[in-house]
Amino acid sequence: MPDHKELLDRLDRYAKACARNSLRKFDLGHDWHRSEDIAQVLFPAGWQVCKARGDEGLAKHRISSRAKNEAERLRAELKNEPQPVPDLTGGRIVSHATLPRWVERVESRGARAIWAYLLAAALAAMLAEWATTRIVSHRNA
Repeated sequence: MPDHKELLDRLDRYAKACARNSLRKFDLGHDWHRSEDIAQVLFPAGWQVCKARGDEGLAKHRISSRAKNEAERLRAELKNEPQPVPDLTGGRIVSHATLPRWVERVESRGARAIWAYLLAAALAAMLAEWATTRIVSHRNA
């Protein structure tokens, strides 16, 4: 059997790799802390099997199967987090006159009209209109 320390290092690296792969599925590959937390769950599971059976392959299999469980747990956790609001207007300012047409357009694409977004769009349109009238009034003065 290989050196004890080498075996622990290989299992640790494998657990960390499985943790990073699980996070990449959710576009969280950058979350180092969460990766370490998952690896700290995976490594002891693999180590227990290796200690009981003496088989590194079975230990890695246990780590990968626990990684699937952790991915499911993470999916359930992320389901309750707020999702980013999509850019529905493509960066264009929506005036209060065209706002109803934008709502129809958004709903026809299957997206939900988000009232907070619509209010922000209307306020941005009013602010842009106010700024334009101020600039024109200052030029004419």
